[in-house]
Amino acid sequence: MIIIAGFLTEASIEFLIRFSEASALFSYCALMEDAFGRIGKIFLQLSVVVNNIGMNIIYLIIIGKINHNSKILYTLLHTICTVN
Repeated sequence: MIIIAGFLTEASIEFLIRFSEASALFSYCALMEDAFGRIGKIFLQLSVVVNNIGMNIIYLIIIGKINHNSKILYTLLHTICTVN
């Protein structure tokens, strides 16, 4: 699966470079607008926003789990140290 994703990523980057040089557009958003119109540009921007929100939620979940595990570890070490 990772190898397939790598090939697809390489192909998409190659297409982006080829078409950006041909159309003299050097931003991804402008290239999407040129290829798919205003709808493509808006869809790209919404996709980026949704992706960023999702990644931030995952980040907060991971930080919350690490913080919770740290409290458990702190409590365990505190009880061991106070018993001795």
